[in-house]
Amino acid sequence: MSGGGRSGHSDRVRWLLAAGCALLGGALGPYLAYVAAFFPDGEGRLDRLACGRCALAWRMRDAGRLRLGARCGGCGHPLGPGGPAPWLAGGLFFGAVTWAVGPAPALPAYLYLAAAGVALAVADLRVRRLPASITQPSYPVAAALLGLAALASGNWPAYGRALCGMAASFGAYLVLYLLHRGGLGFGDVMLAGILGLYLGWLGWDALVTGAVAGLGLGGLFGAALVLTRRRETHFPLGPFLLAGALVGILWGRELAALYQGAARPG
Repeated sequence: MSGGGRSGHSDRVRWLLAAGCALLGGALGPYLAYVAAFFPDGEGRLDRLACGRCALAWRMRDAGRLRLGARCGGCGHPLGPGGPAPWLAGGLFFGAVTWAVGPAPALPAYLYLAAAGVALAVADLRVRRLPASITQPSYPVAAALLGLAALASGNWPAYGRALCGMAASFGAYLVLYLLHRGGLGFGDVMLAGILGLYLGWLGWDALVTGAVAGLGLGGLFGAALVLTRRRETHFPLGPFLLAGALVGILWGRELAALYQGAARPG
């Protein structure tokens, strides 16, 4: 088979895999949004969830009630966002990371990122918090999944770079948190470290692009609030960090090359 034929076959496999994972993400999106609704203060526990309005406990045996547009059995408060948003967010995130990574040993790790990312984005948009019950276990889970990918592929340099990216992102956001406590939550610091781990695996270009894009998108949103005189003391930065990470995952190398070409003197 010619090189072009192999490339065409590889692209078809990538497209089919991305489409399948996008469908999976779309199906899981409402469930992830439902679970995220049970973190009213960012300190909820996965084994003891409660409605954000009436604090009615939710048990794992109630999982059969999961559906789009579900409401609390105690007060009728909607659980999770309505409409097609959960489907679209899940499908987009799952499909995008699958297309970027392809049929590689690291794919399960990035699918975990997609699932956690949808839940975190919904929680941050709803209650302005990033639940520690999602961010904290994501560190060992993500590190273990990427470690298995390194073991399967022999790509230990990528794993070392991922750990460095995690430390650098966590450290940078920790400094920002200490300097600007009113404008940044510790959940944002935790999320930044997780995203640094995943972006670092893909390369320094992806890490820098994702970090700059996340801060840039958040800054533009904050500027828009100021211009419209709707400035709040705290707005959800998590979705913008996740969107920036997605930019780095998809186009980190291309955008870095474009910038380097523009910065190079003629």
